[in-house]
Amino acid sequence: MPDLDSKASYIGRLLRLTSGTLERYFGHRTFTHSLLLQCIAGLLAWWLLPGGYVLALIAGWVSHSWCDMMTKGGVAWFWPARIRCVLPGNPAYRMEVMGGGELAFLLIVIGIGLLMMPLAVTGTGTAGLIRGALGDLEMARGDYDRNKGTAAFSVKLSGRDNRTYEDVSGTYPIIGPWSTEGFIVDAGDGPRSLCASSNCDWHASHAKLERGEPMETTSIPIQGDTSQPPRSARCCARWSPWARST
Repeated sequence: MPDLDSKASYIGRLLRLTSGTLERYFGHRTFTHSLLLQCIAGLLAWWLLPGGYVLALIAGWVSHSWCDMMTKGGVAWFWPARIRCVLPGNPAYRMEVMGGGELAFLLIVIGIGLLMMPLAVTGTGTAGLIRGALGDLEMARGDYDRNKGTAAFSVKLSGRDNRTYEDVSGTYPIIGPWSTEGFIVDAGDGPRSLCASSNCDWHASHAKLERGEPMETTSIPIQGDTSQPPRSARCCARWSPWARST
């Protein structure tokens, strides 16, 4: 989006009329790269989009401008002021566009990304912040499956009851997993199934996994003859979807 002010950019070739107008009246790396437009876009996105997309949009837009400051032309970050911001100040250490320095910088960023991938998998650090802000239930379930048994978990959700359409937004302790993408939560008056569809008790439009106190798990072996259960057990036992072992 920042390079919309250049007809030579990828997006400029797709939207030639818009990019030509912006380049003619404002010039390249001015208005669309400015802190002013980033703030305006951030406020609009905050109003129109889920939080995670706002964070991703602003992070990408601001980092684009900062990386462009590392080239010889710099960026009019404080537009409408004509001052060009550069990093570093000595032009001898700034990169040529599409030159060897830019390629080296790209390789460094790719290397850092590969090193940070384990953090993205575990959901910690910035990756966890973005994923939590997105509020995707499938992501929350994946994080839970990877870390269950290490701590008590709860889920902070925005949602409704699939039967009564009542708002059930709040934070609830997680009892366990439900199906392949949901949770069973403690609603206070009993367990409820939580998913991203109408096939369970509650529908979650936004869900964020929250880690509680660390857990210590112990097991006690119990031996017994289960081939002939007592008559009372045979006549009265029934399967329950909420049953769980302790």
